[in-house]
Amino acid sequence: MQSKSVAGYASLPTREVPETDRNVLNPANIVTWARIAMIPVFVYFMYEAGDSTRMETATWWALVIYVVATFSDYLDGYLARKLNVITPMGQFLDPLADKFLVLAALVCLIIFRGLPIWATAIIVVREVAIVALRSAAMRRGNSMPAAHHAKNKTALQLVMVLAWLFPRTGAMVLVQDVLLYAAVAITVYSGVRYGMLSKRLLTPAEGSPAI
Repeated sequence: MQSKSVAGYASLPTREVPETDRNVLNPANIVTWARIAMIPVFVYFMYEAGDSTRMETATWWALVIYVVATFSDYLDGYLARKLNVITPMGQFLDPLADKFLVLAALVCLIIFRGLPIWATAIIVVREVAIVALRSAAMRRGNSMPAAHHAKNKTALQLVMVLAWLFPRTGAMVLVQDVLLYAAVAITVYSGVRYGMLSKRLLTPAEGSPAI
C-alpha cells in the first residue's frame, strides 16, 4: 500500500523496492544511519572539551563532526531524489536522525555552555510530539514528510547549535542569544502548524485499518 501525503505537504513518490533496500541498503538511508552513528562521537568530544572558555582540540573535533553530520542531512535528501529511492523508512528516519542530533547537542550545551533549560524544554517537547504524531500517522497509512517550515526550523536549530558550540565570550554571546530566540520562535510556529493538521494526519487512509 502506498502512503498518502496530507494536503499542504509535498507529495513524494515512493518506488517499490525490495524490503531490505527500502529499510536499510539504499544510499540515502545509509547516509542517514551514518548521521545517527556520528552522534555518540560528537557527544564524546563535547565531554572531552568540557566547559572550557577556549577552543580546545576536542571542541574543534566536535565542531567538525557536527558540521559533517549537518551536511549529511542535505546529502541523504539529494541522494534519495537523485536515485529515486524516496521510501517511507527514509521519510521517517531522516527527520528522526535530525532530532537525535539536535537533542544530543542541546543536552551537551546545557551542561557545558549554559544553554537555558527553558529553551531546550520547548524544543524537546515539540520534537517529541512531532515524532509521536509522525509515527501515529504512518500507522494509519499517511505519509508525513517534513514540511517547508519544519525544514527551516531544523536548519535554524542546526545553525543555533553550531554557534553555541563556541565558547560564550565577547560578541559571540549576542549572536548565540539572537539565534536561540529565533530558533525557539520558529520551533513553536512549526509545532502549531503541525498541530493544525493533526486531525487529518490521524484519520486512517483508505484501505488502512482504524487504530
